[in-house]
Amino acid sequence: MAFTIRSQDDYETAIARVQELRNRSPATVAEESELRHLLEAADDWDRTMGGEAAGERSIADALARETGAGFALLMARLFPQRDWVADLANLLGQKRSYVERHLQHDVMPPPDLVDAAQRLVNANPPSVGAATKHGLSSPD
Repeated sequence: MAFTIRSQDDYETAIARVQELRNRSPATVAEESELRHLLEAADDWDRTMGGEAAGERSIADALARETGAGFALLMARLFPQRDWVADLANLLGQKRSYVERHLQHDVMPPPDLVDAAQRLVNANPPSVGAATKHGLSSPD
């Protein structure tokens, strides 16, 4: 299932579908696959049409587009000497196992987890050097 975005209209339609799929819970395997392909196509469109200057993307965009393992790797890079899993669990008022369960699967983390990660990043932004090292721009 490959998607190709050929116009701004296609891009806007893809983003609307992404938002629709992200708000479904629980999502089916087919929906998770569709979401991943739509995000890849949208990312390609952004890069080729200049949506991301020099290949950089914001931390918020990166968090919103990563599946569990990628999300975990990004958070580990942003908070290398910190128990960010516990921080996310505390922000959510959940047990650590809730966060860990969502990071172990190749699916998009639920919106509450992405929002908590964004709040953690906003409260403790990485240095410009650290963000640049990982191809990200610091949060505004």
